[in-house]
Amino acid sequence: MIEFYEKFNKNIILKIFHRSWVALLVIGALFVLIASFVTNRDTPRVFAVDAAQINRSVEVNELADWYIQNKKDFEVLDLRSEDQYKTGHIQQAISCPVCHLNKQDANAKFEGGQEMPNFQKKIVIYTQTGNEPISLPRVLTNNTDLYVLAGGYEKWQDVILTEKTYSPEDTAEQIDQKKRANAVTNFFTGKTELAAPVQEFKKVIKRKHVISSGRNEGC
Repeated sequence: MIEFYEKFNKNIILKIFHRSWVALLVIGALFVLIASFVTNRDTPRVFAVDAAQINRSVEVNELADWYIQNKKDFEVLDLRSEDQYKTGHIQQAISCPVCHLNKQDANAKFEGGQEMPNFQKKIVIYTQTGNEPISLPRVLTNNTDLYVLAGGYEKWQDVILTEKTYSPEDTAEQIDQKKRANAVTNFFTGKTELAAPVQEFKKVIKRKHVISSGRNEGC
C-alpha cells in the first residue's frame, strides 16, 4: 500500500513538473511573438522595386505643369542620396532615401522640424535616371496613387531646367516652342527675362540718287 502511494505521488510530481515546463515554454513563445510584433510594427518592411514594375509614370512636362497650376494634391519624393539632394533637386521635393528607417526615426525627424511626406496624397518618386532599383516601405508599395518620374532628375534638368537656345534656322513654330519651354524654365529657375530669338539682319543696299544731266531727260 505504501509502495502504491509512493508511485502515485511520484507520478503526480512528474506530471506537475512536465506541465510547468510546458507552461514556461508557452509563456516564452508568447514573449517572443509579442517582441516580434512590436519590432515589425516599428520597423516597416522595405521592398526592392524596379521602376518598370510601377505601372504609372509621369513625364517631366506634366509634373512641371502640376507645379505651374499650383496643384496641392501631390507630394514629390527624392529617393536619391542626401548628398545628391543637396546638390540639386526638384522644387519642394522631400529627401526620402528610405522615407524613414523606423517609427522612432520618423518621430525624431518630425520633432527636429524635418518635413515629412503626406502619404494620403498622390506620390511622385524619382531617382537620378529613372532606371535605378528602388527601395520602398509598405506604405508606398500599397499606395494606389504612386507615380515614378520618367527619366528621373537627369531628364528634369535637361528638359525643364536647361534654357533652349535659338538658331537662325529655327522656324516660326520652333521659335514658339522654345519660347514656351524657356518660360517654364524661368518659372523654376527664378529668371525674369526671356532670351530673344536670333534674327538674321539682311544688308540693306543704299540707292544712289542720280542727278539729271540734261534738260530733255524725262521720266
